[in-house]
Amino acid sequence: MDVQQFKQCPMCGTWFTIDDIIHSPEIAPIGMMAQIDNPEKNFFLFNHLRDGCHSTFAVSAEKFAPFITETVPEKVRFGEDVCPGHCASLGELAACQIACRWAPYRRFLLHLVKIRDGAAQTTEVEDETTPVTPGH
Repeated sequence: MDVQQFKQCPMCGTWFTIDDIIHSPEIAPIGMMAQIDNPEKNFFLFNHLRDGCHSTFAVSAEKFAPFITETVPEKVRFGEDVCPGHCASLGELAACQIACRWAPYRRFLLHLVKIRDGAAQTTEVEDETTPVTPGH
């Protein structure tokens, strides 16, 4: 379990560890969004559900690189003809199957959503990768 401060809530000032971000019921992953003007950057967005806060905050997707256990392609395919455009819409929670740098991160985010929904009975996700989550 990682107890180092990882991200501070911009509204209430609470510090979260990576374990909090991944497992706390007070933090809900809501999506993934690329910077349209710089698709080399992509962010996971979370809601802080603590009473009196309810803010949204972003964390660079690359901060979760240590938890991606599958091969991450080098090339970003966002905006290309083969791209289904999932990273252009925050609410789009479909898995991406193209060979893009952000596809494994998207699958990891979907795993986080499943953890919150109680649907993750194992650490396997649709493409047979196994995301590693600290403390579990």
